[in-house]
Amino acid sequence: MPGESVLNPFPYSAMFGFPGLRDSVTGAAHALPPAQQRTGTSRSIVSFGAKPDDGQDDRAAIQSAIDASTSGDEVFIPKGLWNLSSTHPSSSQTGTILQIKLKSGVNLRGEDQASAVLVSNLDCDSNCTNINQFVIHGAGVSKLLLSDFTVTSTWNRTYSTDTSVSNPAVGGPAVAINLAGSGNAQDCFAISVERVTAEKYSRMGFRANGGCYDVAFRSCLAQNSTDVATGGAGYGFVLQGKTHQDPAAGSAPFADQYKNPFLGTPSDNYFNLIEGCRATGPYIRHGALVQYWSHHNAVTNNTFENTQLDSIDLHGDDEYSNEISANVVLDNPGGAGIGMGNSGAGHDKSGANNWVHHNLIRRSLRGISIQFGTEYAVVTNNCILDNTATANGYGLGLGFAARSVVQGNRVEGNTAAKFYGLYLFNDTSTGVSAAYRGTPAKNLLDANLIKGNAFGIFAGTFGPQNTITNNQFIGNAMNNSYP
Repeated sequence: MPGESVLNPFPYSAMFGFPGLRDSVTGAAHALPPAQQRTGTSRSIVSFGAKPDDGQDDRAAIQSAIDASTSGDEVFIPKGLWNLSSTHPSSSQTGTILQIKLKSGVNLRGEDQASAVLVSNLDCDSNCTNINQFVIHGAGVSKLLLSDFTVTSTWNRTYSTDTSVSNPAVGGPAVAINLAGSGNAQDCFAISVERVTAEKYSRMGFRANGGCYDVAFRSCLAQNSTDVATGGAGYGFVLQGKTHQDPAAGSAPFADQYKNPFLGTPSDNYFNLIEGCRATGPYIRHGALVQYWSHHNAVTNNTFENTQLDSIDLHGDDEYSNEISANVVLDNPGGAGIGMGNSGAGHDKSGANNWVHHNLIRRSLRGISIQFGTEYAVVTNNCILDNTATANGYGLGLGFAARSVVQGNRVEGNTAAKFYGLYLFNDTSTGVSAAYRGTPAKNLLDANLIKGNAFGIFAGTFGPQNTITNNQFIGNAMNNSYP
């Protein structure tokens, strides 16, 4: 593309190592294991008493088929509607509520993604405060494949697109598919989820939680969340570690903020993949989200469209060394195509060394933002195009960001009112600690093509604090050069 970066794509590798699915020290590619193949028996849920389309509970039959299987077997779900109208016996009203419990080595395969449908009757309370409510749950499971079915629910009330106020009609299960370590060992690994749809859930469609590694979501679809408001609602795909824990809390930003407190523990989250998936709005808040010290993951070749806020969200919880590449983001009038840092209560900076490259973002209010104490981000060779309708946006924006590289990107044809190709600004949000508000400094903005936008650049008094060089400003209506 015009302005293609010639920079070493890992400019800070000596300090932080290589990002994405790579060995941090050597840069050698980390290959996820292939999807688990059936080597044993295929057991149809019909053989265990499940009956399609009859309105009766099929949950126990499905679970019996799983429990009767051993490693290498698969449980087969034929076409039809299969009702989940009870909970697994291990469920507790004060703890985890689940319906289908996965088993290591046992695949779950539907006949067809669109027409093999699991219908959950889980319906969270008015605030959906219990996030530990799962249709399909695997804790401490490994070496299995989930494929070719849909998870939906009986919820049939009114959707909302309000991102500030919870939907009063919210419902359905909290999470459609949840994977996690057991808490005693980091034993959630070698799992593939392929060609699965999740819908009519309140919080998350697909989640790989603390204790997961080598988990892949491929060619899956998230849509129609029952809420998109604050508090974790309406996420499509989620990679997350245990919790937000900032070693530098209460101190100045950028002070010893790079030590993952969960590294090497059963709560770590790394080497996971979201690939070839889709999240389709308008009833989705974030398409893909990485948070809580999650690291060395890849989000690649996905399509996210018409989400309410940042389509790909590095959630301001110290997530680091992730690779976000070759995604397509379409029609996002309310947020960024890709966001690093978060102004919400309990959030602040993304971690260091996240590499965002070769993504295509069209018709988005904001293209790519780096904010709230995030530093050492690498943003190269992205295209941000064609916002002609939504005013007051920008292509490449830096708030309180430092030591980041923004190079070789193309921002073109964004003619909406007051749209800036490059935009440097003061982070003032009251949702984060005062330590994470301020202005950009020590960043490199180099060799970007800024063409045919409403404005070329706004740097204010912050420009001299950064290196802004070799950028091409062509045919922008105003501010067509720097300085």
